[in-house]
Amino acid sequence: MTTKVKSIHEITKVVLALDLSNMDKLLIQYSQFLKAHLPNLEEVILYHNIRFDYPDEAEALLSTLSEPLAKTVEDKVRAKAKKILQHESFQVVIEENDNSALGIVALQKRMGAELVIFGKKVTYEGSGYLIERVLYQKIASHVMVVPETAFHRVEQVLVPIEFTENSARAVIQAEHLAKSLDATYTCQHVYAIPNIYFPFVPVKDIEPEVKDNIQQRWKNFKNKYLKTIGEPKIELSYKSDQSIPQTILNYSFTNNMDLIVLPFDDRHSSNTVVQVLKLDMHIPILMVR
Repeated sequence: MTTKVKSIHEITKVVLALDLSNMDKLLIQYSQFLKAHLPNLEEVILYHNIRFDYPDEAEALLSTLSEPLAKTVEDKVRAKAKKILQHESFQVVIEENDNSALGIVALQKRMGAELVIFGKKVTYEGSGYLIERVLYQKIASHVMVVPETAFHRVEQVLVPIEFTENSARAVIQAEHLAKSLDATYTCQHVYAIPNIYFPFVPVKDIEPEVKDNIQQRWKNFKNKYLKTIGEPKIELSYKSDQSIPQTILNYSFTNNMDLIVLPFDDRHSSNTVVQVLKLDMHIPILMVR
């Protein structure tokens, strides 16, 4: 089952999942970049969940504070946001939940936000774990992950596809977004040569046949799912001895991609989505419903 969400170019509310690090400033700035290109985006909600790994020790510490910690955090977030957003309106929501993923999912549902944006620290072990847990909780919105090294630019969009209905949804969303951002998008299919041919048939001998088969699948895919949009461009990438996520990453770097669009649904994302999140990606990832 797939939850129906507004197309990415029609979203009106976005939630920024803050962690009180330097990533917060980058997320707020990135939201402003998106807002400049998405005409219906009106409301930015800044969210942070206060959670302690050792609640008993935290309780003793909190008792010494002159005002509630939530109020202190809210004031800090609001002050930081005002410097960037200036006269634009925004909301600050500070909560105290044992489970941050459930808190984000509940807030998204309560506020009716169509997009939730997370920051991701490159090379930081464990970065992306919260995002994966949020996806497992079947969040009813699009999800974007913005690395700390991301540029405020979306000129080229990559859509890895598997010729499925989910992939078609990602392609359609990418086309809508590309039009809003005056960008171009490219579909990518990563393929492998079946092991049964080795070592008897060299890759170069069997690859033309495999590519012809993929081109036929691409044609069938377009005829079935993509009749309402323009003619997308497709690139075929042989994964050799690399994983599919690593092949996607390498192509993105080599071709200066600014955004990767992947689909997910209520059955959770494919293994590809999860593995891409775990890579040291320097490129924003948009996971669309």
